[in-house]
Amino acid sequence: MAQHIKVSGGIDQDIATPLTLTALQIAVGGFIHFVELSSGDLMVVNEASRDGLGFHNPTASSLAGKAGPIYGDVILCSPSEIA
Repeated sequence: MAQHIKVSGGIDQDIATPLTLTALQIAVGGFIHFVELSSGDLMVVNEASRDGLGFHNPTASSLAGKAGPIYGDVILCSPSEIA
């Protein structure tokens, strides 16, 4: 099940799937970038966050492990949940 992990610490569990490009862009606040996790899941982040722009997301960073640190709001999902 897709999750919206917010910088504020909140996690929304009720994310409608399949996730469209527009829905992902709205959720992360701009152009998207996929971070592949060791679990096989994807973390969808704002492309600008790759440069450390935005607020640190400690919850997402913890889940990302070596793929972190993660900045900004993210969507955590399986590849099959993306349209």
